[in-house]
Amino acid sequence: MPIATFATDAQTAAIIVGALGTGFGVVLAALEYRLNSKAKRAETDTELSRLFTELVPIANGYSVTTLPDAVATSLIEHGLITRDDVRAGVAGAHLSNAAISLPIGAATMAAALRSIAELGTRHDVLKEPARSAVQAMSYLENTAGTREAYSEASKALGLN
Repeated sequence: MPIATFATDAQTAAIIVGALGTGFGVVLAALEYRLNSKAKRAETDTELSRLFTELVPIANGYSVTTLPDAVATSLIEHGLITRDDVRAGVAGAHLSNAAISLPIGAATMAAALRSIAELGTRHDVLKEPARSAVQAMSYLENTAGTREAYSEASKALGLN
């Protein structure tokens, strides 16, 4: 075999091996990107769902429930609950009867309702939860201040 043929065959083999190595590297990089993309998507979906669920009570007119310090102190002083009960949130009926939920205004409820519909139409992962939430709030259709927002949300989510 002439040396020139051997050199050409070796060069061709080197080019083929190099091309295969590069191709393999590209495929691995693409697979890694896809896996990272799926993981990031799952993380984003989880965070979106968590924030979404915080909107639902607001749209329903519920706010943070709090126990005034004076009430907690009085219950502790009378031996009805302990400080540990208050910290753990396990003081039962005494706390639930004494707790105060601050009202949510109709404008805030309407904004939350519209946000629920918007998120449900933009993000597939939230479409069914948004539909369920708006259906469960059908009483808002007859409530002053939220009637229009309920109608818009229902229409956006294909409920009517």
